[in-house]
Amino acid sequence: MRAWHGLIVLILAVCANEAPAASQVGGGEGYTCAMGPNGRAFCWGINTSAQMGSGIGAATQLSVGRPTEMAGGFVTVSNGAFHSCGLQADGLAYCWGDNYWGQLGIGSTQNYKSLPVPVHGPSFIAISAGGSHTCAIDTSNEVWCWGANLHAQLAKFASLMPFSDVPIQISTNTSNQVLRARAISAGDEHTCAIDMSGAVWCWGQNMNARAGIDINICGGGTTTLCEFARPNLTVASGASFNLRFTAISAARLNTCGIDTTGTVRCWGTNFRGSALTGRADEPAAVSIGAAVSVSAGGQSTCAVAATGELFCWGNHDEGELGDGTPPAPGANSITPVRVAGAQDYTSVSVGGTHACARTNGGGVRCWGGNTEGELGMSGMGGAKVSTPMTVQGLQSVAVTSGHNHVCSRDSANVTACWGDNFYGQIGHGRTTDVPRESVVPMPVGRFYAGSRPGPFPTPTVIPEELSTTMPPPKFPGYAMQFTDLAVGGLHACALTSGGNAYCWGQDTAGQVGNGKRNTFACRYGKDGESSEGSSCVPNPTIVSRNDSAMFADISAGSAHTCGRNQSGIVSCWGSGRYGELGFKLASCTSSACFEREPTQIDIWPNRPNMLDVSAGSASTCAANGSEVFCWGSIAGSGTPKSIFPSGPNYVRATTGAMHACASFPNTAMMCIGLNNFGQFGDGTNTSSWSGTLGAGGMGYNSLAASLTFMCGIDLFGKEVQCWGGNGSGELGDGTTTDSNVPVTAAVPLGFAEGIGTGLDHACAVSKNGGVWCWGNNAFGQLGDGTITPGASTPWPVAAGWQLP
Repeated sequence: MRAWHGLIVLILAVCANEAPAASQVGGGEGYTCAMGPNGRAFCWGINTSAQMGSGIGAATQLSVGRPTEMAGGFVTVSNGAFHSCGLQADGLAYCWGDNYWGQLGIGSTQNYKSLPVPVHGPSFIAISAGGSHTCAIDTSNEVWCWGANLHAQLAKFASLMPFSDVPIQISTNTSNQVLRARAISAGDEHTCAIDMSGAVWCWGQNMNARAGIDINICGGGTTTLCEFARPNLTVASGASFNLRFTAISAARLNTCGIDTTGTVRCWGTNFRGSALTGRADEPAAVSIGAAVSVSAGGQSTCAVAATGELFCWGNHDEGELGDGTPPAPGANSITPVRVAGAQDYTSVSVGGTHACARTNGGGVRCWGGNTEGELGMSGMGGAKVSTPMTVQGLQSVAVTSGHNHVCSRDSANVTACWGDNFYGQIGHGRTTDVPRESVVPMPVGRFYAGSRPGPFPTPTVIPEELSTTMPPPKFPGYAMQFTDLAVGGLHACALTSGGNAYCWGQDTAGQVGNGKRNTFACRYGKDGESSEGSSCVPNPTIVSRNDSAMFADISAGSAHTCGRNQSGIVSCWGSGRYGELGFKLASCTSSACFEREPTQIDIWPNRPNMLDVSAGSASTCAANGSEVFCWGSIAGSGTPKSIFPSGPNYVRATTGAMHACASFPNTAMMCIGLNNFGQFGDGTNTSSWSGTLGAGGMGYNSLAASLTFMCGIDLFGKEVQCWGGNGSGELGDGTTTDSNVPVTAAVPLGFAEGIGTGLDHACAVSKNGGVWCWGNNAFGQLGDGTITPGASTPWPVAAGWQLP
């Protein structure tokens, strides 16, 4: 193997003119990522900087020899006070966060869990996380609960069972007749469910009539501790009112539901939506018309009317009412007030002192307290916000709030969370290594499905990390969906179909671009060799950006990243030490020379905008049709310069470290820079700064450049061809001999649809998601399940496993 010291390879993003969601592959410094035809992404190889994007840090796995999916998703998610739970499409339940009372349902109270772990239970169709307990409905509509039971919220006497760390069935009477329900809500110290007839049953703490159970059972007062260890029919659904419900929300001090007429009904002494004129256990009608969503929280309640209007009532100390008036103690409202701004809402979720609501366009707006970043807005600090503000870059089909954290699920079933992470409730990694708050949405960490650990319901201790040695099962809509993938030196990025960018991996120089740092402590290099900081983002995190930076394509370099928006404007972030960002940094010292958020390069006022951008190793190039601009090491300047011969119609740029090639419409290419390893492929080792026709004038419909070699897919014969340095077999021709002309890699003819290069390895991916790799394998970057010196001929990843 040829030794490289302190040099990280460039990896190209997929070209903008390729079909969306096509199979893609790229390599970094010792690892590889590939995206299958349905948009799911997988990585394998070295993991010293959390490059796997799986939530598993280097302290647990230094390398991963077979593909591991980088982010997980759920079809349902629910937030409790300090923990969250989600359901997969097949009904498997996963929970993460605080586990002091066993509320994760994993068979132990073992510490908190900062990655989702499987619940020891049956398959579920609904789940609700409460204060310190969790309840769910199984596929037979039977109700199960687990966690704290100090106030009988598990429908058992607290003296007999103070908690349960596995699910237990809920019965309605001493004969153990199980409760069957179609909706469930776990509150702080009580629980409510809607049975199959639409009647509401509650159990647990009924002080202040929060559970809506007849207060005369406990002497008629509302201030007496009054707990019920069996489900009781509420006054609302009893003979006096005989109401049937379609939705229920149990909170800290009250309960609200939507009855079959669409009317919001609340009970308890607090947050009823109207003045208390009768008994506190009787349901009060809230005057907002027909409702489609209601959520009772810690200090307030909100509901969405069928018209899309959003109303809140209760405390306004932190701006919980969202009506635009200044937050202030005592500025509360017993009756509903309409939140400020556009009235286009579909659902709402209220937390401790904040609330978030989803719009009919899939956006999310939040307001209220922001002490832990629960409003999902970088730079807001602990500001109180009394007007709904949009969480940038987030599309949602459902949103749910915890005490100080929020989770949202998008149409691809990807769950992203933000806010307080003291107990790991954000779900993106170990809280011992990351800051307490996440001020931007971060997708929940990778979880590993399969058989349930241990025979249910026997308690079993769950290991901190589950196995990653085998590919995960293939469930539809199971994980994050991407349309573009870019792999850098020790980080990677991907684009969603909406143009949102997510990045993960090493963030020493801000190359992940998520603004405020939410990072792991990480290692750099094998066996501790050379340290270059200790900042890693273990899971895909949304790139902090302004509205003009919705990207059409993205490219990751050695320690920086660039994206191009729909208008052709380029923005870059990350390391700027060599001018690779294309703009002057406000401060650049020996210890810090980088930008953590995308910044536009606005120096082409009179030229067409860019058609393509390519980030390399300390260099970047972009093509705009008539010219190719480069900046960084290759240009010797931090300001973009036109260094290619002018005139040809350049449509694509491909950047290495000190060489770059630009493609014409027929995909022939012009190269410039160093050619000492034959990386031009023109039959010489002669460098050129005036431009040389590369690779013998042949055409390639996919190109990737590394430090010393390049690979492409031949336009006509569909062969994979490589040229340049070959010390680790990265040309794939069965030798370790350098070549200054293209040689054919031993990949099946017509197999490859995409090509990617790492520092000293390369991979090709087919339209159906098959992947072959070759070159160095010291860190498992070939993905065949081994850690070996490598292979100079292509080898199927994971013995031919197909990316789903």
